[in-house]
Amino acid sequence: MDETQWDIQEVKHLKKKQLFQNNLVMLLLFVLFGYLAENRKPSLLIGGFCVLLWIIVVITLYVLKTGSPIGTKTSRIVQEFDRRSFGREALEAKKYD
Repeated sequence: MDETQWDIQEVKHLKKKQLFQNNLVMLLLFVLFGYLAENRKPSLLIGGFCVLLWIIVVITLYVLKTGSPIGTKTSRIVQEFDRRSFGREALEAKKYD
């Protein structure tokens, strides 16, 4: 999409959808880790945290190395919009310094 073709209402809708998806994932992780903590399974709890952290590290390194967003279609569109809009604002602010 070109910068002038972004529909702000659609981007707002996608950001709300992304917020809902992220909250749902966090709720499921909270319930899973709460279940493991309640049933006295510390090795699974610690292992789950380690696996989650490694997944986050791998995704972050991939995105930093390649520069291409990863995730659902919604998150990729929102990331592209944010990259273009924040990048433009940063360039405009730099002109006035």
